[in-house]
Amino acid sequence: MIRKAKKEDVLEIDYLGYLFNKEIQNNSPLNKLKSIKYIKPKRIILSSFYSYFLKNNKIFVVVENDEIVGFISGRILLQKGKKVGKYGKLDDLYVIKKFRKKGYATKLVKNLLKWFKKNNCKYVVLFASPGKPIQKYYEKIGFKINYNYMCKKL
Repeated sequence: MIRKAKKEDVLEIDYLGYLFNKEIQNNSPLNKLKSIKYIKPKRIILSSFYSYFLKNNKIFVVVENDEIVGFISGRILLQKGKKVGKYGKLDDLYVIKKFRKKGYATKLVKNLLKWFKKNNCKYVVLFASPGKPIQKYYEKIGFKINYNYMCKKL
């Protein structure tokens, strides 16, 4: 099930963010540092951070068996002085490895794109590391490379 993130989801989303960053770190040929360890933050700190974050961004989560197994976050930006106007920025997309290949990422992206369109965004941008499988995934669902960013017209 895909749903909007709630304030009560903060610890689970934070942990998924940790897994996301750890996966990026482990797959980077430039980063040979020791693996980072997860330190569970105090709920009060996370709560205030995510209250701000949830007000200024949109986060959707995918839930399976009462567990959040993936999330997507994005925000609306305004480009001044250009014809574009409002546009969306897809910030993070992550699904736990054992829950991949079930279509969850695509469902999360579709929900965020629908939200951007509802809010009159003309384009969506994201950054995907060149040559990585995620870049091919975004191309498959309609994004095009535009310098270092990928872009999709809505």
